[in-house]
Amino acid sequence: MALLPLPPAQQQALGEAVAAMGDASFLVAHPALQLLREWLEADDNSNDGVVEQENWEYVVDPHLISERLDGMVEEPVSEDEKWDIIRDLVRQALDGDLDFWGEEHRANVGIDVETSTGRRLVIGCEFISFNVVPPIEWQGLFASRDAYRAWFRAQGYFITLDEYDALTRDERRARFFPPPKPRARRTKR
Repeated sequence: MALLPLPPAQQQALGEAVAAMGDASFLVAHPALQLLREWLEADDNSNDGVVEQENWEYVVDPHLISERLDGMVEEPVSEDEKWDIIRDLVRQALDGDLDFWGEEHRANVGIDVETSTGRRLVIGCEFISFNVVPPIEWQGLFASRDAYRAWFRAQGYFITLDEYDALTRDERRARFFPPPKPRARRTKR
């Protein structure tokens, strides 16, 4: 992954953010992190990191897959066929397939930065579009690319097809088709 060089003031802010992060694997909010974000947004400083596709992290939200499935399947299919279709959608999404994502789509991006002591970290963001201001939603500062990916996993996203394949059928049902939340009952007065 390409390293985004930082000017001295941002290098200092990165050092302060790393100190605030301590032994944690990520930091979401801190004044020093805000300074980095502001610099990245100014004068399109984040463009180099965002446009590099090798920095993109394709992650799959099971709810998105469920929505796609609803729009694709018009006739009844067996449960095995349904899971085959879902697996194919997960594979397409993880491969960055334009048939799945479309030409212009949001992308999770990990921008590699390095402290003055040589420690490499990742600034995570979701790129929305160059037609939106700001074009990026910031996710945080991560101790490593693995920590960035673990952050997605903790939110229920898939990072690899093996993670999907490792699930039992019941686990898949729970992830892709969670039971509806109970409605609050109205009481008569």
